[in-house]
Amino acid sequence: NEEFLFEPDVPEGSVLLWNNEIESPTFTVDEEGSVEVYGEYLGCSDVSSSMVTVNPLPDPLYPPEDVIETCENEVVEINAYCDGCVYDWGGYDEPIYYSVNEAGVHAVEITNEYGCTSLFSYTILVTSSPQITLDSLYQFCKGTAGVLSAGLNSTNMNVIWNTNDTTPLINVTETGEYSVYASNLCGSDETSTFVSFDECSCDIWAPTAFTPDNDGVNDVFVPIIRCDAVSYQLNIFNRWGEVVFYSTNQGEIWTGCVHNGDYFSRDGVYAWEVSYSSQSDQLILHQARGHVILIR
Repeated sequence: NEEFLFEPDVPEGSVLLWNNEIESPTFTVDEEGSVEVYGEYLGCSDVSSSMVTVNPLPDPLYPPEDVIETCENEVVEINAYCDGCVYDWGGYDEPIYYSVNEAGVHAVEITNEYGCTSLFSYTILVTSSPQITLDSLYQFCKGTAGVLSAGLNSTNMNVIWNTNDTTPLINVTETGEYSVYASNLCGSDETSTFVSFDECSCDIWAPTAFTPDNDGVNDVFVPIIRCDAVSYQLNIFNRWGEVVFYSTNQGEIWTGCVHNGDYFSRDGVYAWEVSYSSQSDQLILHQARGHVILIR
């Protein structure tokens, strides 16, 4: 992989012919073979020849693999031996190198008896043995899908659940026991958990007062439902029973304006009513009422 430049020391004005083909003051070669040069100067001539030999690069019996995968606290042995070679592992000069937990990119420079040098780079990946983090019990609301996570400490492993799923995360919809097994070249781990689906409350909470003065504190009124409602309707009434705000979007706020317009509602007590339904094994209808004080 190297080139050699022939550059004879001849008088200026000399004519050189290389291998009876190329006329040039210099000649470059990159392969083995004989090189002959014929030269003329002021009627005088001469011929000279050289034999070009290409020496081999270092050729270890067991060159380092591009990627070496190992486990924590495991000794890695890298044998880069070749006859008559000199080694540089970055301060270590023996043909066999031992490494413990040195993850990253490494290299060894090898020089053979001909003085030719090659650099062999390799990457060490340190893998942890599997560790599953799974609680012994998970509780979800009926009518919803629960998510179980194996909580693995590494992504480089094989996973299998008793549901035949092979991903770290699975969706569950039924009460029962779920187990997961994880393995890689460094070991394995297995655990199980129990999942139950229970009736969940769908309570509602609402503030009793708010101050819509745009100071960033308690500026809005919105009832909070502790579940995802299937249907939702909010009505807010003034003291004369007129609807000043209406919404069918759970979580939509009231800023104290009449019908979300430019007209502000007066200070005072307002009645609110929320009708909503939740879905468990069956559709459940809910209704709640209350009062809120608007203070400007």
